[in-house]
Amino acid sequence: MKKILLTLILGFLFNSCAFIIYNYRGKLDTEYIVLNTVKDTTTKIAIGKLIFNLSVKEKFYTRNANPAFDSLHFYGPDYHTFLIRLYEINDTIKIRLKYVGYHGFRSRPPHKIFIQTLNDSLKTKFKATQITYLDISNEKK
Repeated sequence: MKKILLTLILGFLFNSCAFIIYNYRGKLDTEYIVLNTVKDTTTKIAIGKLIFNLSVKEKFYTRNANPAFDSLHFYGPDYHTFLIRLYEINDTIKIRLKYVGYHGFRSRPPHKIFIQTLNDSLKTKFKATQITYLDISNEKK
């Protein structure tokens, strides 16, 4: 009886410790605004192709994009979801990025490099300005 109880307690403690280390959670809701100098959709399609090409380097299970690049959806390992919408409003293009992620190492959050590369690319190539609505994560810093 003592061996069974000891095994259960050790198993519970091991699972709890592993859960603390591997329990990454993150949410990001941000919007980028790009001035559209061209009156047609070439800038929006170029932005959509850039985002889709950046996603090819990541280990996503699914990549969905419609031909007009109005919306892109990426789903990756361990319940990580990216939903990206592109809107044309007057002389601007708005890119809305919503990310929700569960599971992963807190010291190395999954898809952090993808988010940073996307952010840097939009700001350098298209001179985008960023508005962050929600940025929550339990990343170990």
